[in-house]
Amino acid sequence: MLPDVEALRALAQAYRAAGGTLRSEATALGVAVESTPWHGLAAEAARAATHEVGAMTRARADEHDEVAAALESHALEVARTLAAIAAVRERFLALAASVGATVVDAAGATLSTAGELLETVGEHVPGALGDAVGAVGELAGDLGGLLGGDDAEEAAAELRERIERIHVPGVGDLAWLDLDLPELA
Repeated sequence: MLPDVEALRALAQAYRAAGGTLRSEATALGVAVESTPWHGLAAEAARAATHEVGAMTRARADEHDEVAAALESHALEVARTLAAIAAVRERFLALAASVGATVVDAAGATLSTAGELLETVGEHVPGALGDAVGAVGELAGDLGGLLGGDDAEEAAAELRERIERIHVPGVGDLAWLDLDLPELA
């Protein structure tokens, strides 16, 4: 399953917000320690330790920002990939309908031509063999006429309808792994 772009963007926003929170807390801690009226060696050690913790907290905040940027970049790439997949899916549907009509037309023309050739050959071959070849040619020509003649548009429309009834899964759907084309069987 492909990642959810909106979920990735929301996660990036959460990381960015967490980084901002860490940065604010580090600043607040520093302000609180500096404003404490405490003097002496222990106070200086506490302030130094607090500054160190503040620096580490700011570093973690920067890392959160880096994660957020990486997630936003990944979300953008996923969105581009999903758009490309959607475009391919639409092209598949359009091409399948177009190819179906073209196959019907081509089959009709091919069978008609083959029928004419076989009938011509049958006329030049003597005896029963010639009659048989001519009959096969006539049959092929008739079949070609059905596919490429007046009924060609109807056959092409029926094939287009069968193709359109095929459930083509959505982008990122696992059903693509099991896509079956029973309407074309």
